[in-house]
Amino acid sequence: MKSVLEATDMVMCSIIENCPKLRIINCEHLEKLTDETLFACAKFGRLQKEVLNFKNCKNITDEGVKALSSLPNIASLLVGTDVEPNSISGASIIPLLRATTNSLIYLNIDNSRITGEIWKVLGETGVTKLSMKWCNQVDESEVVEARKKYSEKNILW
Repeated sequence: MKSVLEATDMVMCSIIENCPKLRIINCEHLEKLTDETLFACAKFGRLQKEVLNFKNCKNITDEGVKALSSLPNIASLLVGTDVEPNSISGASIIPLLRATTNSLIYLNIDNSRITGEIWKVLGETGVTKLSMKWCNQVDESEVVEARKKYSEKNILW
């Protein structure tokens, strides 16, 4: 491995499995990672992750995010991208929000395929900061209305 940016699922899965006291996993910009790393986070559920950062990991999909629903103590989850749209949608985000109602505070789903369906569950959660920049399937009027309805939440759009 020439650089940490070349870390693979095999490397990350080994770290996750063998470091049970790990509380923060920052894999931002690790383009080779796939859902396998997220499956490892879920499989070793004894791990009490506080922060999971998979921002700009282009190969993360709804299947991997769905698996994280088995970790009810996530405080911060980043699965958005800065440049190109990813494949994350409400199919994984809505169940994750429901499963982490009492723990999730920050959610970054920038550039995802989320739709207005997120507003149906957002009010039931403890999320206080939601970043959903460049989510083109969410109408601006929906965001304006949500900001009024959930004034205590910091919604970045």
